[in-house]
Amino acid sequence: MAQGFARRRGPSVLAGGLSCSVGRSHSVASASGGSVVNDIDSVALGGRQRIWNASPSCARPQSLAQLRFEGTEGVGQTVRRSTLGENKVFKLGIISDEISGDLDRACTLTRKWGMEHIELRTIWDQNILALSPEEFDRVGKIVDRHGLKVTAIASPIFKSPRDGVAREVAGDFQFRGHEGFEGQLELIRRAAGIAKSLGTDRIRIFTFWREPWSDALVEEVAGRLIQAAALARELGVVLAVENEPVCVVGTGRELGDLFRVIDRTAEPELRDRIGMLWDPGNAGHSGEETPYPDGYAALDPSRIIHLHLKDSAVDAEGRRSPAPLGHGTIDYVSQLRRIRADGYRGTLVLEPHYHPEGLTKEESALACVTAARGVIEEASRAP
Repeated sequence: MAQGFARRRGPSVLAGGLSCSVGRSHSVASASGGSVVNDIDSVALGGRQRIWNASPSCARPQSLAQLRFEGTEGVGQTVRRSTLGENKVFKLGIISDEISGDLDRACTLTRKWGMEHIELRTIWDQNILALSPEEFDRVGKIVDRHGLKVTAIASPIFKSPRDGVAREVAGDFQFRGHEGFEGQLELIRRAAGIAKSLGTDRIRIFTFWREPWSDALVEEVAGRLIQAAALARELGVVLAVENEPVCVVGTGRELGDLFRVIDRTAEPELRDRIGMLWDPGNAGHSGEETPYPDGYAALDPSRIIHLHLKDSAVDAEGRRSPAPLGHGTIDYVSQLRRIRADGYRGTLVLEPHYHPEGLTKEESALACVTAARGVIEEASRAP
Protein backbone atom coordinates (compact mmCIF):
# COMPACT_ATOMS: atom_id res chain seq x y z
CA MET A 1 0.00 0.00 0.00
CA ALA A 2 2.88 2.34 0.75
CA GLN A 3 4.15 2.21 -2.82
CA GLY A 4 1.15 4.27 -3.96
CA PHE A 5 2.64 7.20 -2.09
CA ALA A 6 6.17 7.08 -3.51
CA ARG A 7 7.09 10.65 -4.43
CA ARG A 8 10.53 12.18 -4.65
CA ARG A 9 10.78 15.30 -2.54
CA GLY A 10 12.30 18.26 -4.33
CA PRO A 11 14.69 20.70 -2.69
CA SER A 12 13.13 23.11 -0.23
CA VAL A 13 13.76 26.82 -0.50
CA LEU A 14 13.59 28.31 2.97
CA ALA A 15 12.85 31.93 3.66
CA GLY A 16 15.51 34.05 5.26
CA GLY A 17 15.58 34.60 9.00
CA LEU A 18 13.02 37.00 10.41
CA SER A 19 13.45 39.21 13.43
CA CYS A 20 11.44 41.33 15.84
CA SER A 21 10.91 44.58 14.03
CA VAL A 22 8.32 47.07 12.87
CA GLY A 23 6.65 45.76 9.73
CA ARG A 24 3.68 46.07 7.43
CA SER A 25 0.17 44.96 8.24
CA HIS A 26 -2.46 43.26 6.15
CA SER A 27 -5.95 43.61 7.58
CA VAL A 28 -9.14 41.79 6.73
CA ALA A 29 -12.54 41.70 8.36
CA SER A 30 -12.91 39.09 11.10
CA ALA A 31 -15.87 36.77 11.48
CA SER A 32 -16.52 38.35 14.84
CA GLY A 33 -17.04 41.75 13.31
CA GLY A 34 -13.76 43.56 13.96
CA SER A 35 -10.47 44.07 12.20
CA VAL A 36 -8.14 41.10 12.12
CA VAL A 37 -4.58 41.54 10.98
CA ASN A 38 -4.11 38.42 8.93
CA ASP A 39 -0.36 38.30 9.44
CA ILE A 40 2.15 37.94 12.26
CA ASP A 41 2.21 41.74 12.31
CA SER A 42 -0.13 41.48 15.28
CA VAL A 43 -2.03 38.89 17.21
CA ALA A 44 -5.68 39.62 16.50
CA LEU A 45 -8.27 37.99 18.68
CA GLY A 46 -12.02 38.25 18.53
CA GLY A 47 -11.97 41.42 16.46
CA ARG A 48 -10.12 43.33 19.19
CA GLN A 49 -6.44 44.18 18.91
CA ARG A 50 -3.68 45.16 21.21
CA ILE A 51 -0.11 45.54 20.10
CA TRP A 52 2.37 43.18 21.73
CA ASN A 53 5.33 45.48 21.31
CA ALA A 54 8.10 43.24 20.05
CA SER A 55 11.12 44.73 21.76
CA PRO A 56 14.54 43.22 21.03
CA SER A 57 14.13 40.88 23.99
CA CYS A 58 10.78 39.67 22.61
CA ALA A 59 9.49 39.19 26.16
CA ARG A 60 6.32 37.16 26.48
CA PRO A 61 3.04 38.56 27.78
CA GLN A 62 2.75 38.18 31.55
CA SER A 63 -0.93 37.23 31.53
CA LEU A 64 -3.50 35.67 29.26
CA ALA A 65 -5.34 38.99 29.26
CA GLN A 66 -2.49 40.46 27.23
CA LEU A 67 -3.33 37.99 24.48
CA ARG A 68 -6.97 39.22 24.42
CA PHE A 69 -6.32 42.67 23.13
CA GLU A 70 -7.88 45.64 24.85
CA GLY A 71 -9.22 48.56 22.85
CA THR A 72 -10.21 48.56 19.21
CA GLU A 73 -8.47 49.81 16.12
CA GLY A 74 -9.81 50.25 12.63
CA VAL A 75 -9.15 48.15 9.58
CA GLY A 76 -5.67 48.86 8.20
CA GLN A 77 -4.13 49.75 11.57
CA THR A 78 -0.35 49.38 11.31
CA VAL A 79 1.01 47.33 14.18
CA ARG A 80 4.35 45.89 15.21
CA ARG A 81 5.49 42.44 14.31
CA SER A 82 5.42 39.75 16.95
CA THR A 83 8.36 37.46 17.59
CA LEU A 84 9.53 35.89 14.33
CA GLY A 85 12.19 33.55 13.10
CA GLU A 86 13.71 30.41 14.55
CA ASN A 87 14.99 30.56 18.11
CA LYS A 88 18.69 29.71 18.26
CA VAL A 89 18.09 27.15 21.03
CA PHE A 90 14.70 25.63 20.20
CA LYS A 91 12.92 24.91 16.90
CA LEU A 92 9.17 25.54 16.99
CA GLY A 93 6.59 23.82 14.80
CA ILE A 94 2.85 23.16 14.82
CA ILE A 95 0.38 20.48 13.73
CA SER A 96 -1.18 21.91 10.57
CA ASP A 97 -4.84 21.30 11.39
CA GLU A 98 -4.48 23.27 14.62
CA ILE A 99 -4.38 26.29 12.27
CA SER A 100 -6.68 25.21 9.45
CA GLY A 101 -8.06 22.08 7.81
CA ASP A 102 -6.92 23.56 4.51
CA LEU A 103 -3.26 22.59 4.17
CA ASP A 104 -2.26 25.44 1.87
CA ARG A 105 -3.74 27.97 4.30
CA ALA A 106 -2.06 26.29 7.28
CA CYS A 107 1.32 26.27 5.51
CA THR A 108 0.95 29.88 4.45
CA LEU A 109 0.33 31.01 8.03
CA THR A 110 3.01 28.72 9.46
CA ARG A 111 5.60 30.51 7.33
CA LYS A 112 4.14 33.97 7.97
CA TRP A 113 4.32 33.24 11.68
CA GLY A 114 8.05 32.54 11.39
CA MET A 115 8.08 28.75 11.67
CA GLU A 116 9.80 26.26 9.38
CA HIS A 117 8.37 23.01 10.80
CA ILE A 118 4.95 21.44 10.43
CA GLU A 119 3.39 18.15 11.49
CA LEU A 120 0.59 16.44 9.55
CA ARG A 121 -2.48 14.78 11.11
CA THR A 122 -5.74 15.66 9.28
CA ILE A 123 -5.96 17.48 5.96
CA TRP A 124 -9.11 18.61 4.16
CA ASP A 125 -11.16 16.99 6.95
CA GLN A 126 -9.54 13.60 6.39
CA ASN A 127 -6.95 11.69 8.35
CA ILE A 128 -3.70 11.82 6.42
CA LEU A 129 -3.66 8.02 6.23
CA ALA A 130 -7.00 8.11 4.36
CA LEU A 131 -5.84 10.38 1.52
CA SER A 132 -5.77 9.04 -2.02
CA PRO A 133 -2.48 9.01 -3.95
CA GLU A 134 -3.72 12.01 -5.95
CA GLU A 135 -4.57 13.95 -2.78
CA PHE A 136 -1.27 13.02 -1.24
CA ASP A 137 0.57 14.30 -4.30
CA ARG A 138 -1.11 17.67 -3.64
CA VAL A 139 0.12 17.51 -0.03
CA GLY A 140 3.71 17.06 -1.11
CA LYS A 141 3.55 19.89 -3.63
CA ILE A 142 2.04 22.28 -1.07
CA VAL A 143 4.63 21.46 1.59
CA ASP A 144 7.46 21.83 -0.93
CA ARG A 145 6.13 25.12 -2.26
CA HIS A 146 6.14 26.64 1.22
CA GLY A 147 9.61 25.29 2.03
CA LEU A 148 8.47 23.57 5.21
CA LYS A 149 10.07 20.63 7.00
CA VAL A 150 7.70 17.87 8.12
CA THR A 151 8.54 16.81 11.67
CA ALA A 152 6.40 13.67 11.77
CA ILE A 153 3.23 11.97 10.62
CA ALA A 154 0.86 12.38 13.59
CA SER A 155 -0.96 9.12 12.98
CA PRO A 156 -3.69 7.56 15.16
CA ILE A 157 -1.99 4.14 15.07
CA PHE A 158 -2.76 2.05 18.18
CA LYS A 159 -5.55 4.42 19.18
CA SER A 160 -7.42 1.17 18.93
CA PRO A 161 -8.72 -1.72 21.07
CA ARG A 162 -6.04 -4.08 22.30
CA ASP A 163 -8.34 -7.06 21.66
CA GLY A 164 -9.23 -5.87 18.16
CA VAL A 165 -12.95 -5.60 18.90
CA ALA A 166 -14.35 -2.29 17.67
CA ARG A 167 -16.10 -0.15 20.28
CA GLU A 168 -17.07 3.45 20.81
CA VAL A 169 -14.45 5.44 22.72
CA ALA A 170 -14.49 9.20 23.33
CA GLY A 171 -11.13 9.70 21.65
CA ASP A 172 -10.22 12.06 18.83
CA PHE A 173 -8.56 11.35 15.46
CA GLN A 174 -9.48 7.66 15.37
CA PHE A 175 -9.05 5.65 12.16
CA ARG A 176 -11.92 3.17 11.97
CA GLY A 177 -11.94 -0.10 10.08
CA HIS A 178 -8.45 -1.26 11.11
CA GLU A 179 -9.10 -2.20 14.75
CA GLY A 180 -7.15 -5.49 14.74
CA PHE A 181 -3.41 -5.61 15.39
CA GLU A 182 -2.60 -6.66 11.82
CA GLY A 183 -4.72 -3.78 10.57
CA GLN A 184 -2.70 -1.38 12.71
CA LEU A 185 0.54 -2.79 11.32
CA GLU A 186 -0.82 -2.17 7.83
CA LEU A 187 -1.35 1.46 8.84
CA ILE A 188 2.32 1.63 9.87
CA ARG A 189 3.25 0.47 6.36
CA ARG A 190 1.06 3.16 4.84
CA ALA A 191 2.38 5.85 7.21
CA ALA A 192 5.97 4.84 6.45
CA GLY A 193 5.49 5.46 2.73
CA ILE A 194 3.95 8.84 3.42
CA ALA A 195 6.60 9.86 5.96
CA LYS A 196 9.58 8.94 3.84
CA SER A 197 8.23 10.71 0.75
CA LEU A 198 7.89 13.87 2.86
CA GLY A 199 11.44 13.70 4.16
CA THR A 200 10.78 12.46 7.71
CA ASP A 201 11.17 9.11 9.42
CA ARG A 202 8.95 9.83 12.44
CA ILE A 203 5.49 8.29 12.95
CA ARG A 204 3.45 9.10 16.07
CA ILE A 205 1.72 6.09 17.66
CA PHE A 206 -0.24 5.32 20.85
CA THR A 207 -0.72 2.44 23.33
CA PHE A 208 -4.29 1.11 22.76
CA TRP A 209 -7.50 2.25 24.46
CA ARG A 210 -7.16 2.74 28.19
CA GLU A 211 -7.72 -0.20 30.54
CA PRO A 212 -7.08 -0.67 34.27
CA TRP A 213 -3.33 -0.52 34.81
CA SER A 214 -1.46 -3.70 35.67
CA ASP A 215 2.01 -5.12 35.22
CA ALA A 216 0.62 -7.81 32.90
CA LEU A 217 -1.06 -5.18 30.73
CA VAL A 218 2.15 -3.17 30.42
CA GLU A 219 4.09 -6.29 29.45
CA GLU A 220 1.57 -7.08 26.71
CA VAL A 221 1.47 -3.54 25.35
CA ALA A 222 5.28 -3.44 25.35
CA GLY A 223 5.36 -6.73 23.44
CA ARG A 224 2.98 -5.41 20.78
CA LEU A 225 5.01 -2.22 20.37
CA ILE A 226 8.23 -4.20 20.05
CA GLN A 227 6.63 -6.11 17.17
CA ALA A 228 5.72 -2.76 15.63
CA ALA A 229 9.31 -1.57 16.12
CA ALA A 230 10.57 -4.62 14.24
CA LEU A 231 8.35 -3.65 11.32
CA ALA A 232 9.55 -0.05 11.58
CA ARG A 233 13.11 -1.30 11.27
CA GLU A 234 12.23 -3.10 8.04
CA LEU A 235 10.56 0.04 6.71
CA GLY A 236 13.30 2.45 7.79
CA VAL A 237 11.13 4.58 10.10
CA VAL A 238 10.99 5.42 13.80
CA LEU A 239 7.91 5.13 16.05
CA ALA A 240 7.26 7.89 18.58
CA VAL A 241 5.01 6.65 21.39
CA GLU A 242 2.83 9.44 22.80
CA ASN A 243 1.24 9.51 26.24
CA GLU A 244 -2.49 10.13 25.79
CA PRO A 245 -5.36 10.34 28.33
CA VAL A 246 -7.67 7.83 26.55
CA CYS A 247 -4.89 5.27 26.05
CA VAL A 248 -3.12 2.81 28.37
CA VAL A 249 -0.18 5.21 28.79
CA GLY A 250 -1.32 8.69 29.78
CA THR A 251 1.14 10.07 32.34
CA GLY A 252 4.88 10.50 32.56
CA ARG A 253 5.09 7.76 35.15
CA GLU A 254 3.22 5.35 32.87
CA LEU A 255 5.35 6.27 29.86
CA GLY A 256 8.47 5.67 31.90
CA ASP A 257 7.18 2.30 33.14
CA LEU A 258 6.34 1.20 29.60
CA PHE A 259 9.78 2.02 28.25
CA ARG A 260 11.53 0.29 31.12
CA VAL A 261 9.78 -2.89 29.96
CA ILE A 262 10.50 -2.20 26.28
CA ASP A 263 14.18 -1.55 26.92
CA ARG A 264 14.48 -4.63 29.13
CA THR A 265 12.89 -7.01 26.62
CA ALA A 266 13.55 -5.63 23.12
CA GLU A 267 16.57 -6.56 21.06
CA PRO A 268 19.15 -3.74 21.28
CA GLU A 269 18.91 -2.96 17.56
CA LEU A 270 15.20 -2.15 17.95
CA ARG A 271 15.77 0.64 20.48
CA ASP A 272 16.62 3.04 17.67
CA ARG A 273 13.25 2.30 16.06
CA ILE A 274 11.01 3.29 18.95
CA GLY A 275 11.16 6.18 21.38
CA MET A 276 9.06 8.46 23.56
CA LEU A 277 6.88 11.33 22.41
CA TRP A 278 6.54 13.30 25.65
CA ASP A 279 3.43 15.46 25.97
CA PRO A 280 3.35 17.19 29.39
CA GLY A 281 -0.11 18.61 28.66
CA ASN A 282 -1.55 15.15 28.05
CA ALA A 283 0.01 13.99 31.30
CA GLY A 284 -1.84 16.77 33.12
CA HIS A 285 -5.12 15.80 31.45
CA SER A 286 -4.43 12.21 32.55
CA GLY A 287 -4.41 13.27 36.20
CA GLU A 288 -0.68 13.75 36.75
CA GLU A 289 -0.61 16.76 39.07
CA THR A 290 2.87 17.98 38.13
CA PRO A 291 3.97 16.71 34.69
CA TYR A 292 7.09 18.73 35.35
CA PRO A 293 9.07 17.98 37.39
CA ASP A 294 7.46 14.76 38.69
CA GLY A 295 6.17 13.20 35.45
CA TYR A 296 9.33 14.07 33.59
CA ALA A 297 11.46 12.63 36.41
CA ALA A 298 9.98 9.19 35.65
CA LEU A 299 11.36 9.29 32.09
CA ASP A 300 14.74 8.38 30.68
CA PRO A 301 15.52 11.64 28.79
CA SER A 302 17.74 9.80 26.32
CA ARG A 303 14.63 7.95 25.06
CA ILE A 304 12.64 11.12 24.26
CA ILE A 305 12.68 11.61 20.48
CA HIS A 306 9.78 14.03 20.00
CA LEU A 307 7.86 16.63 21.98
CA HIS A 308 4.28 17.95 21.82
CA LEU A 309 3.34 21.08 23.73
CA LYS A 310 -0.04 22.09 25.15
CA ASP A 311 -1.09 23.75 28.40
CA SER A 312 -4.29 23.83 30.44
CA ALA A 313 -5.83 25.88 33.21
CA VAL A 314 -7.90 24.48 36.10
CA ASP A 315 -11.11 26.17 37.23
CA ALA A 316 -12.59 26.32 40.74
CA GLU A 317 -14.34 22.97 40.20
CA GLY A 318 -11.09 21.31 39.17
CA ARG A 319 -12.00 21.09 35.47
CA ARG A 320 -9.18 21.50 32.96
CA SER A 321 -9.47 23.58 29.81
CA PRO A 322 -6.83 24.29 27.13
CA ALA A 323 -4.72 27.43 27.47
CA PRO A 324 -1.80 28.99 25.58
CA LEU A 325 1.63 27.87 26.77
CA GLY A 326 2.68 29.60 29.97
CA HIS A 327 -0.91 30.47 30.92
CA GLY A 328 -1.78 27.10 32.44
CA THR A 329 -0.51 24.90 35.24
CA ILE A 330 2.64 23.42 33.65
CA ASP A 331 6.03 24.99 34.31
CA TYR A 332 7.14 24.95 30.68
CA VAL A 333 10.06 27.33 31.15
CA SER A 334 11.69 24.90 33.58
CA GLN A 335 10.65 21.89 31.50
CA LEU A 336 12.26 23.25 28.35
CA ARG A 337 15.43 24.25 30.17
CA ARG A 338 15.70 20.78 31.69
CA ILE A 339 15.03 18.83 28.50
CA ARG A 340 17.57 20.96 26.64
CA ALA A 341 20.15 20.31 29.36
CA ASP A 342 19.35 16.59 29.07
CA GLY A 343 20.28 16.61 25.39
CA TYR A 344 17.02 17.02 23.48
CA ARG A 345 17.65 18.71 20.13
CA GLY A 346 14.39 17.94 18.33
CA THR A 347 11.51 20.21 17.39
CA LEU A 348 8.93 21.57 19.83
CA VAL A 349 5.57 20.92 18.16
CA LEU A 350 2.50 22.85 19.26
CA GLU A 351 -0.72 20.87 19.65
CA PRO A 352 -2.67 23.38 21.75
CA HIS A 353 -6.35 22.30 21.26
CA TYR A 354 -7.15 25.90 22.24
CA HIS A 355 -10.40 27.10 20.65
CA PRO A 356 -12.12 29.55 23.03
CA GLU A 357 -15.51 31.01 22.27
CA GLY A 358 -15.35 34.19 20.22
CA LEU A 359 -12.08 33.42 18.43
CA THR A 360 -11.59 31.86 15.04
CA LYS A 361 -9.36 28.80 14.74
CA GLU A 362 -6.61 30.87 13.13
CA GLU A 363 -6.80 33.54 15.84
CA SER A 364 -6.59 30.87 18.53
CA ALA A 365 -3.59 29.24 16.86
CA LEU A 366 -1.77 32.57 16.54
CA ALA A 367 -2.37 33.32 20.22
CA CYS A 368 -0.78 29.96 21.06
CA VAL A 369 2.20 30.51 18.76
CA THR A 370 2.77 33.95 20.29
CA ALA A 371 2.58 32.62 23.85
CA ALA A 372 4.88 29.69 23.01
CA ARG A 373 7.52 32.00 21.57
CA GLY A 374 7.53 33.99 24.78
CA VAL A 375 8.00 30.84 26.85
CA ILE A 376 10.77 29.65 24.52
CA GLU A 377 12.59 32.97 24.68
CA GLU A 378 12.46 32.88 28.48
CA ALA A 379 13.60 29.25 28.58
CA SER A 380 16.50 30.09 26.26
CA ARG A 381 17.94 32.60 28.70
CA ALA A 382 19.99 31.60 31.70
CA PRO A 383 17.85 31.36 34.87
